[in-house]
Amino acid sequence: MLGVELCTQLAAAQNEVLRCGRSAPADVIYDLASLAPPPASPLGTIDAVFVCAAHFQSNSFDQCIESALVNNVSSIRVAEWCDRLDSKHVIMAGSVWSDPVAVPSIYGLTKAQGEQMMQLLCQQADRPLSVLRLPQLCDDHGRCARHQPWYSRIVACAAAGQDLRLAPGDAPRSFLHVSDAARAMINAWLKGVGGTHALVSGESLTYRGIAGLAYKVFQKGGRVVEDPEMNPFRPVRFPPASSQADDLLGTIHIEMEEALTRIRDMGTSAFFPA
Repeated sequence: MLGVELCTQLAAAQNEVLRCGRSAPADVIYDLASLAPPPASPLGTIDAVFVCAAHFQSNSFDQCIESALVNNVSSIRVAEWCDRLDSKHVIMAGSVWSDPVAVPSIYGLTKAQGEQMMQLLCQQADRPLSVLRLPQLCDDHGRCARHQPWYSRIVACAAAGQDLRLAPGDAPRSFLHVSDAARAMINAWLKGVGGTHALVSGESLTYRGIAGLAYKVFQKGGRVVEDPEMNPFRPVRFPPASSQADDLLGTIHIEMEEALTRIRDMGTSAFFPA
């Protein structure tokens, strides 16, 4: 999702973009979890490498291993590829779940380890590195549904005028629209903003609050019903925003009500499964 948006914005600004992924329609096919050496594609010199790879699932030991490969160990191969391509700057999509204040998780831990690995290797190569620790991401076309199922469920129920059964233990969340996240990564490159930066939304909304906005936007009826028999939400804690967040995000970005309005106006709510 983030990679697609990055390619769109970079290409719109007249940059030549080469896409790397594990399957078509990527220009270069390469699975970071394979541990194979980077492909010997004659790409020439690369001005910037944007790293969006992430593995979210960690419910089993096998998935923990894949998280470690994609989120951490693959940084070694990416750094090797950057050396080979003589890339001038690496911009990495990190996660706020890697911050020490966050509730511990395999995802947050392996992403933090991947950051540290990339920092060391870029330092050795004298290559600038920007790490943007992103919060939960939403979008206009339902690509976020895989990683944000509750957001998708809220959109689907509000658009259909159905009641939303909500788990107990709701807590404030931090959502950033994917177009803002992509622009922040591009700004880190263009402005030469190195280092690690947490980007969190200025809005503090619970899922109940997001649902309230969704019902207001779609105006189809329905309401939130808390179900005490559902598994409670796990606790969440977000770090403070980086002092350079405004430089990276800009002063105008998409807040939640606008994000939901975009979905309504585009007619894309059907892409958000309940």
